[in-house]
Amino acid sequence: MKKSILALGILLAGAAFVPATSSAAQSGLSWGGDLRVRLVNWDEIPIARGNSDLNQWQYHRTRTRVWGQYNFSPNLAVKGRLVNEFWDHSSDKPTGQPAESKEFPSEVVVDNLYIDVKNLLGGKLSLRLGRQDMIYGTGKMILDGTPEDGSRTIYFNAVKAQYKAGNKLSIDLIGAMNKNEDEFAINSQSRNLSPNDIDESLAGIYIKKGHANYPFEAYYLYKGEDDVSTANNDIDLHTFGVRLMPKISKSLSANLEVAYQSGEMDNDVITDIGGVMVDAKLAYKLPVAPAIKPVVDVSYYYLSGDDSDTTTENEAFWQVFGRWSQFKELAVYSMVASNNVNGTNQLRTGPAWWSNISVPSVGLKMAVTDKGNLDLRAHWMMADEDDGNGTGTNRGLYLTSKLKYNFTKAISSHLVYEFLNPGDYYADGTINSHFIRTELMYKF
Repeated sequence: MKKSILALGILLAGAAFVPATSSAAQSGLSWGGDLRVRLVNWDEIPIARGNSDLNQWQYHRTRTRVWGQYNFSPNLAVKGRLVNEFWDHSSDKPTGQPAESKEFPSEVVVDNLYIDVKNLLGGKLSLRLGRQDMIYGTGKMILDGTPEDGSRTIYFNAVKAQYKAGNKLSIDLIGAMNKNEDEFAINSQSRNLSPNDIDESLAGIYIKKGHANYPFEAYYLYKGEDDVSTANNDIDLHTFGVRLMPKISKSLSANLEVAYQSGEMDNDVITDIGGVMVDAKLAYKLPVAPAIKPVVDVSYYYLSGDDSDTTTENEAFWQVFGRWSQFKELAVYSMVASNNVNGTNQLRTGPAWWSNISVPSVGLKMAVTDKGNLDLRAHWMMADEDDGNGTGTNRGLYLTSKLKYNFTKAISSHLVYEFLNPGDYYADGTINSHFIRTELMYKF
């Protein structure tokens, strides 16, 4: 904790001597950074398959980032960003947590480094080349290229070309390749960036069509996984999807995303992969209490699980690059996919490896002040297939809450509390789980 406070003090003091704008418009140079300090506490988070739960653990994590950008012209720019994150443990790490060091000063990583080229082909084509963040849609398919380091980084080593075809139609061609470890990390701690010692590649097309009432997206994504730890278990995966976002009225809106997968695994047991995803939401702006702007929604999220009756097929939905805390944090571990398929260990597993879930939920969002908002949600967590260490498919009642508050434009915070009352998907005797996180973010 002392290191976190020291880092915050140094950056705040340094920022006091920075001019109100840290950019030099005439030279084309701009720069900035941020500091994020988190305090995390969890207790008794169940694992679907494992010898024990993740028992009580408390730690601080402090992330610092600094970025710089130089505009050679309105059509050509280069941007880079460095990141460092270290952890202070107030209690022993639970069994199964990674052993690599995250203590100060930890690694310094080139988080972003890319070139932007704009206004090619009469303003219709733009290119981004290099290490970059990429988020598409709601992040169910493409958001985090480096999931094993948590929220420290999310980058892709990528090439992205966007063509604007007119009438609010854009077509993105993307290609990326990420290694399991960052070969260029300074003070390298050999931290894994992808699950199960795999190198990952991505190629695809993502189409977006804007419309006042009926915007939509469609995509095809190829993902390759190279298992560097074994001679097999390599994967070729094809994902086809469409997302509809109708605005039914001023108060009522919807979201529906459906995706289908097919692929092959270079494996002696599992050869064929096929999965389905459905993500649906109906949101309504309540015509009451306009000062707090309440919005209620009902949602359903489905990822197919593996059918134990098939021997050479794996029907579980396979992650593309959607391994992030989609449900908030506690579920990152409690909803981990089974590591056992037909008596073998063929399925990728690890934190936020989403599959085999069927989740109806209801949520409420509201403003609590002009600077803060509250997000509440109740999930009825189910499993598509009974592959847990319990007797059924009921994962349990999962409640999440998040309070966000902006002190100033530069300083923001949030408080997260989550609760899981586990069902019969888990072993008999599994007890209630809790997760708490506080965050302070400073940007300069």
